[in-house]
Amino acid sequence: MIPGAVIELSNYIISNNTAGIDISSTISGVVTNDNGTTVTLTLNALLNPGDTYSVDVSFQSDLVGNQPVPVGNPQQDVDHGVVMTFQAWSVSPGSVLFEAYGGGSGTAVTVLTGLPTYPNSPDLARYITAMDSRLVYPTDGREQYGARITGYFIPPSTEEFTFYVRSDDASELWLSTDANPANLVKIAEETGCCNTFSVHPSGSIPLVAGQRYYIQLLYREGGGGDFGQVAVKPTASAQDPNTLSPIPGSMLASLVAPTPTVATLNIQRSGAQVTVSWTGTCTLQEAGTISSAGTSWGPSAVVNGVPFTPSGNQRYFRLICP
Repeated sequence: MIPGAVIELSNYIISNNTAGIDISSTISGVVTNDNGTTVTLTLNALLNPGDTYSVDVSFQSDLVGNQPVPVGNPQQDVDHGVVMTFQAWSVSPGSVLFEAYGGGSGTAVTVLTGLPTYPNSPDLARYITAMDSRLVYPTDGREQYGARITGYFIPPSTEEFTFYVRSDDASELWLSTDANPANLVKIAEETGCCNTFSVHPSGSIPLVAGQRYYIQLLYREGGGGDFGQVAVKPTASAQDPNTLSPIPGSMLASLVAPTPTVATLNIQRSGAQVTVSWTGTCTLQEAGTISSAGTSWGPSAVVNGVPFTPSGNQRYFRLICP
């Protein structure tokens, strides 16, 4: 890709197809990898969970002048630019994401956050149904690692809540003022090891029932025992914090990858008639010819599962699925 053109923000259009709006103004940066084969767009606003988006890239040439093969839906992009469609991750209730990172030496949380693999390359990742690392490591067998647990806390009532953290070894508990992780604030920490919930409370925090608040627990294990757990209760409750269990899945949610669309395309001929049928929430397109220089695909008038008599010209079909 030509370096100057590929980093021009105006060469990219991002649309929220679900809401029918152009969100290109949220593009705040464009960077490429060292050999110019990968482009990363940075946005200054969160995507709406579960919504479908399209990215329209104006024609780019590589360093020797080759044009990319145009793809996309002409109904969305009249000049047949490069259009890719994707779905944002969805909010799934009942779980949070646990990620572990091996290596380093020491018990401070800064050892975890200073690892070259943190935060994008955990050596283990899985969803768990409570703010409790024991659901992943029920014993104390793993040494010299750190972990984080992230997701959303969803309060069951509108009132003030107090959070509690306990860990082996050190830990930090962070809570956002809303669903955006950019607004995380540290609300409690364990700088040593192995205390009870009551030793490390947060302040009293007013929250709104049903709203999503991004939550993050970081903890670091040196040697010996290891765990990280978070509990919560209404501040007005007289319950002893040390009798609390880790926050259950009924108050938690996390972002999960969308389920891929399963689609099939079947073309059958019987005598002079052809039947084209397909499954999935997809749109059928057709073209008269296929060319490596670019195929002009357009909407097809063929009705799903209804036989028709084709003209003498050759026709190609494809499915476009969200």
